[in-house]
Amino acid sequence: MPQRSAAVAVSIAVALCLGAAVGCGTGRAPGGESDTRHTPPARQAEPEVESQASGDKTTRWTSHITAYATALPAIPNARLQLPRISPDSKWIAYLDREDADALIPNDSVVTGKDLDGVSLWVRPVDSPDGARSVAGSGACWPSWSPDGKVLLFVSYDPDDHRRSSLGLYDVDTGVVGRKSVGLRHMMMPTFNPARDRIAVSAYGEAPDTAIIFIVDPLSGQTLPGPASDRGAQMFPRWVGDRSLIFIELDEDAAYLMRWTLGDKYATQITRLSAPGSVFDARHILGGINDPLRGDGRAFAYYNMNENRVELVGITSPAHWRLPNGFIGGVWWGDDWFIAASDDRVELASSKRADDRADRPRMIHLVNGRWLPLWADHAQQAVILAGEDKTSGDFTLLKLWLTVGDED
Repeated sequence: MPQRSAAVAVSIAVALCLGAAVGCGTGRAPGGESDTRHTPPARQAEPEVESQASGDKTTRWTSHITAYATALPAIPNARLQLPRISPDSKWIAYLDREDADALIPNDSVVTGKDLDGVSLWVRPVDSPDGARSVAGSGACWPSWSPDGKVLLFVSYDPDDHRRSSLGLYDVDTGVVGRKSVGLRHMMMPTFNPARDRIAVSAYGEAPDTAIIFIVDPLSGQTLPGPASDRGAQMFPRWVGDRSLIFIELDEDAAYLMRWTLGDKYATQITRLSAPGSVFDARHILGGINDPLRGDGRAFAYYNMNENRVELVGITSPAHWRLPNGFIGGVWWGDDWFIAASDDRVELASSKRADDRADRPRMIHLVNGRWLPLWADHAQQAVILAGEDKTSGDFTLLKLWLTVGDED
């Protein structure tokens, strides 16, 4: 499949953001204030599990796992980026759009264009009430701090798409702050564990020249990251307070890199299969909200050429290839990856392999078009997003999983 058509396919099949128009609330509140009018219709799409459940009903089925499923309140779908759930699963951040019928190019999150009607909201995961307006326009790339206390995002000037700032929303105080750091276009911001540094991919004129910058969230001081003679640097993820990994593009490939503050150059971890353009390469994590495994030793990405997720080792040469058609998902502990295809969700185990050493064992979880957004192995829980066929809203489903002994 050509890379450009693969990018379109993953946008449609994974992000669930390019489907029917959104049924959005009409009320808008000032930043940080609660707005109960911004509540999607109460109707929920019935989750397609072994038998159907909706509302407060619960479904249970057993195979290698025992699972309980219950529907959560739906949220609007701006058809641009996936919602982000806080690490403690208390809050969900999502984009909305002022005009449900307006056509917003999905590369707007790279260029900053046509985002003047795109707003950012935060709401309790398990309640349809109390949605809070975080940004009224120009919002994209929401990202939670590791402690779930601050929502980080990129905010574009509605009058000039070449001017962006970093937004910081404190969920305890409801205060929204913005830092202008001298970067025109920013993507993929992320906090380090100590929350005293932000890594962000940014560029001036051409997206394919994007590099990593490190920002002090208090002072706004901005310094360039590692030097490079290749292409764009994307998707920074911290693996400690002073070290991070990122993806560096080249003409015909991409590389997973590791860099420590103070070093001039990053070191190469492994080669990935990815297109050389930022516009296409952004899809390799389009259906994977958090690609880094909890212990920091493995990384997940979507191989567009082979149409499947691959799990690669960071501290070892391990490399697991999921079956074709699995295009998104989330880590669940250190041995499991919950993977989604266009018609089912399965649990991939890297402990045992079927037929080939590089193929993880797959255990069926749920039928239907669902994408895992968040998972916590200690809580034995995962939250999935689907799409309401009538309104286009994101429907949410929570599973509690217990894994039995493997045969």
